[in-house]
Amino acid sequence: MGMERFTHLGRPVDPAYPTNVAIAALSVATLIAVSLWQVLYLDSGFMAALQQGGQLAGVVFLTWALGREVDPDANAVAFLAIAPAVVLSVLVGVPDFSLLFLALLLLRVVNRSLGLPAKPADSLLVLALASWLAWPGAWYGLMCTATAFLLDSVLVNPLPRHRWFGLAAAVGAVWSQSRFLGVGQAWPGLVTGMVAAGGIGLVLLLLFTPPPSSVGDLLAIPVNWKRLQAARIVGFFLALFAVLSQGMQGLAQLSPVLAVIGVAGCYRLIVWLKS
Repeated sequence: MGMERFTHLGRPVDPAYPTNVAIAALSVATLIAVSLWQVLYLDSGFMAALQQGGQLAGVVFLTWALGREVDPDANAVAFLAIAPAVVLSVLVGVPDFSLLFLALLLLRVVNRSLGLPAKPADSLLVLALASWLAWPGAWYGLMCTATAFLLDSVLVNPLPRHRWFGLAAAVGAVWSQSRFLGVGQAWPGLVTGMVAAGGIGLVLLLLFTPPPSSVGDLLAIPVNWKRLQAARIVGFFLALFAVLSQGMQGLAQLSPVLAVIGVAGCYRLIVWLKS
């Protein structure tokens, strides 16, 4: 027995797969390269350089992980999205890794890429993380968590208990959002462009994604098409509401999500045009 004894939302990076080895190597290379650049050319201290390198390495890895969930049939998407995600991290700021982790978990709750529904402990973890993030202002995390739970309770092979988790998250989202009324920010051109790119990517994914052939890690059945599409919508709206609430800061928090969806949509369009 592996980690499935404890969670149905965790996906280990199995070195038996070349793509997993590749992302591990790329993440480590990013850590080393950025840290050396900071020390040798920007005269940063060792710890500051290591922190900067670690942050961008985290962006590389989490962007790849999100890409696997957004388009599990296309390994290329997970890697192609890394470049725009890193560029955005440099331009607008390092993402909020807690929010990115929440986005990853919500995608897995809805698309069931592991093949099995979330364990009770998984549901509690997701709700607790979203609630913790909502306290300082990320109410949209709780709102999208409520949506993810409710979708999981009605889609193929529904999980009934998620109705109650969804209701709890919705109540928390309403209360949390009421504390931040009027906080919305102006949208600079870059923010507008990225939201538009993500929105176009989502539409292309909804239009041109065929039924998935990838099977779950724990249960060897193909990922359900409706669940996959629903998960993509949840991911996009999590990023959208972050931008609506916090403008440029919101874009910085979840820019890899928009990068992945935009790249995945373009990829699906190209595949469709070639077919």
